[in-house]
Amino acid sequence: MQSHRRDKAGNYIIDLLPALPSSWPDGSISGLRTRGGFEVSIQWKNGTLECAEFKSLLGNPLVIQTSEGIKTLHAETKPEVVYVFKP
Repeated sequence: MQSHRRDKAGNYIIDLLPALPSSWPDGSISGLRTRGGFEVSIQWKNGTLECAEFKSLLGNPLVIQTSEGIKTLHAETKPEVVYVFKP
């Protein structure tokens, strides 16, 4: 996971599986922290994202990188609320 890039509005972009090794076709990880204030859990199967959960820590916008491009999932988030993304 990476979160160093920003969109035009200055929000951090969360890139979930930018460099997943082929030796890890299936898996999950939780408790990752991003720039912009999210705690992230990710599940993938056959090298493809299955589900991502984002717990907002600061109430910032939730912006992710997908295979279709950059998406703002939520322009506003609430601290301590978990947001789910399933592609």
